[in-house]
Amino acid sequence: TPSGDPIPTGASLTIDFTFTADGGGRVRNPYVAVWIEDTQGALVKPIAVWYREREAKYLDKLSRWATVDGSDTTLQTVSSATKPAGSYSLVWDGTDGSGAPVVQGDYVVCVEAAREHGPYDLVSAAVTLGADGFTTDLGADNELTAVAVTYAV
Repeated sequence: TPSGDPIPTGASLTIDFTFTADGGGRVRNPYVAVWIEDTQGALVKPIAVWYREREAKYLDKLSRWATVDGSDTTLQTVSSATKPAGSYSLVWDGTDGSGAPVVQGDYVVCVEAAREHGPYDLVSAAVTLGADGFTTDLGADNELTAVAVTYAV
């Protein structure tokens, strides 16, 4: 767990990603989870979980999310309906699950997507949060065709 000075007041991390459904015909919307964890793999804060409530039993298709948290309590705070293919932008306010500012240091940004009868995708990468802002490309995986973050101080 990082220790030290908190990140600057008002700092935020914007997570931009594009989900491009592969295949023809009718394509089901993906389940998507976006969260921040520490370098030991412990959940710092969930940002979003998109799934159909009536199909919550399929959330285990988001296999990494299911091992990090996936609790009913967490889902009630961040869940929403699935969304179609497209580009999305989510913002992390730099706080942990209790609302306290995190300290400067290394964190892991995770974006995971799974689709019924479709592929599984996971992009995760370490970022260092400090006193200076940055923008970086985190890569792609299958239908997650672009994932990038911008840290604004």
